[in-house]
Amino acid sequence: MTKEEFTAQYKENTDELVWASRCDPAERQKPDAARIVTGWTVEKPGHRLFNWLFHRSDTRILELEATVAWLEAELEEIRALLRPGEN
Repeated sequence: MTKEEFTAQYKENTDELVWASRCDPAERQKPDAARIVTGWTVEKPGHRLFNWLFHRSDTRILELEATVAWLEAELEEIRALLRPGEN
């Protein structure tokens, strides 16, 4: 199974929820480049910016979790090949 296939299956079968994954994408507003570089100062950021931030974080964490699970599965296959008497 390829990494992409494994990752898609992992994401489909996980119980983890991704923040704002079912909201209108317009409710997830990426800040402009200047805001990303400087961060927030004294103003209160809007909910769309937080939705974007948390959605971005959750999707990337889920991607990392899927990659680690895939690597563990690949390593287990390699270990099985290296075990004496099991080939």
